Amino acid sequence: MSESRHILDFGTNPRIGYPDRVLRPWVEALQMDADVYELDLSRMAYLRPFAANVILAAAYELQDNGASVVCRYPVRPNALHQFHYLRLDGFFEKKIELKRETVSALPIFPFRDTEMRKKYLPNIPEQILSLIAGAMPLENDLRKLVYLSLKECTDNVDVHTKGNDLAVVSANVIRTRKRIRICILDRGLGIPASLRRNPKYRGIKSELELLKLSTDYQVTGTEDLRGWGLWLLKQLVRDNGGTLSLLSGNYVVQYHPDESVSTKRLKTHFKGTIVNIELKINKKFVFLMDDYMDEAEAIF
Repeated sequence: MSESRHILDFGTNPRIGYPDRVLRPWVEALQMDADVYELDLSRMAYLRPFAANVILAAAYELQDNGASVVCRYPVRPNALHQFHYLRLDGFFEKKIELKRETVSALPIFPFRDTEMRKKYLPNIPEQILSLIAGAMPLENDLRKLVYLSLKECTDNVDVHTKGNDLAVVSANVIRTRKRIRICILDRGLGIPASLRRNPKYRGIKSELELLKLSTDYQVTGTEDLRGWGLWLLKQLVRDNGGTLSLLSGNYVVQYHPDESVSTKRLKTHFKGTIVNIELKINKKFVFLMDDYMDEAEAIF
């Protein structure tokens, strides 16, 4: 009997502003029963951490369902360079040699069970910060911003995932644009479902309202937690002039440098949460500890 194959076409340069382009092939593939899934990345010109996380998470989940996963490589050099850090996970075996690097591809960190998350997740902020600093020197206050942003995201993953829920963390540095991009994906409860665990928010039916509410001060899904993580992250990114995006359930909410907020309804329901951050390396940033609560002082 011949094996059945299915191609996942991830299109060109998927980004969190248009998430269905990369989420839809994944969700549709999970509803199929093919023997082999082929990840088609051939048209990509470059790879953002958001797309890298989704693609790797899709590959893991399809493998966990008993299928084989293979890959069509991107043909453009910059995209290949950014894909090289996925080789360790067995999906990308091609040797990559580039004469000119415009993007620093940093390792992608997958966590596939509770033991891995408990053991390795607390170290991720410092590991990624060291890698970023190695690619692009950072002033002390900006180091604090990057570290605290990562810590808030990884803390959220630890709280909202359980068992074999998958989590993926990645980042990259774009030297030519003086940008740092960070993305954290988890297949846990998701923000709306998490907030509804708190009786205070159980009556809110709108997923979009809950997603927006999650970045307000002292909003949490558990009554015994402080609920300032995403609020603090929003303040930090805003003061840097960066962009924060939250994707969960049927919506993505984006907080822009001009303090405007945009929302988009997904065609594909996503179980879990994706937090995507873009920070400016060349923007003068002063970390005022008093502005971000006394609790933050203990981190540094």
